Amino acid sequence: MGVFMSQKHTETIFQMSLQDGANAKLRSAGVATFHLDTGINTSDSVVYDYSKLLICTRPRPGNACYITHMEPERVQSLQSIAENVLSKLGSGKQNDPLKLVSDPSILGTTIQVLCGDLPVYWT
Repeated sequence: MGVFMSQKHTETIFQMSLQDGANAKLRSAGVATFHLDTGINTSDSVVYDYSKLLICTRPRPGNACYITHMEPERVQSLQSIAENVLSKLGSGKQNDPLKLVSDPSILGTTIQVLCGDLPVYWT
């Protein structure tokens, strides 16, 4: 037996947990991981690392990870994170290249495991 949860349902539960006071616990040491089906043969893994205030996205297939700073007052939705990464990847602007994370020690353990040896870029 399995349980299917839509992205909207997952996001609703996630936002409810933040509003119900769990945010203090999550922000001190928590990590939330989501896997999104983004189309035929494509998916994204998204990690919210509350202790580092980072959100990491790893598109599959793909050869890199992308991180952004988390806004603690208004945590970005899964949809806005996915749209942000896709827009940056699709734009291909030569005058606005993605910046490589120069110090991987700023990334939490979960993000380091998710990305492995892949390059990690700021979005």
